[in-house]
Amino acid sequence: MAYTVVVIGKMASTNVDAYVRNAQFEEKIENGAHVVIGSLLDGDLNVYQGATPTDVENEQVFIVDEPVLVTVEGMRINIDDPRKFINEAGRALRIRQPVIGDDITISEDGFEGTPVVGQYAVPQNGKYKLAPSATIPADVKLVYEVEAERAIPVGQDFVKAYKLRVVKA
Repeated sequence: MAYTVVVIGKMASTNVDAYVRNAQFEEKIENGAHVVIGSLLDGDLNVYQGATPTDVENEQVFIVDEPVLVTVEGMRINIDDPRKFINEAGRALRIRQPVIGDDITISEDGFEGTPVVGQYAVPQNGKYKLAPSATIPADVKLVYEVEAERAIPVGQDFVKAYKLRVVKA
């Protein structure tokens, strides 16, 4: 199974720490997943309980973007193929808050359906993956415009992906 590959473009969260949070999930979760946060974990002032969105009309939705590293005998090692990487359950990981103007590239595995260039992609209630949309939904808080289809180089392969820009947040 191939997991979602994420390439961060120009995002405010790269330079503004206020747009970066840490969250922990009870299940394994892919990079590129769209999530929400609940309350802080007991005894921790920096890690929130993460979950799937349940009210995309009102909730602040974040995107999971954890470095592609695995732990082997206590050491964190870079993994060569991000399509084989998934974040382990019960471990704090980085999530980013998208803001208008941010751009990000997500492999086709991060969508339920096939996005269309010039149209939109939105988070869904009860799911981590984005859904294509022909229009900007009025009742969704976060909306990406699909700007281009592109390929992400992974070793000698190219992974089909879509460049997205936040147009509503």
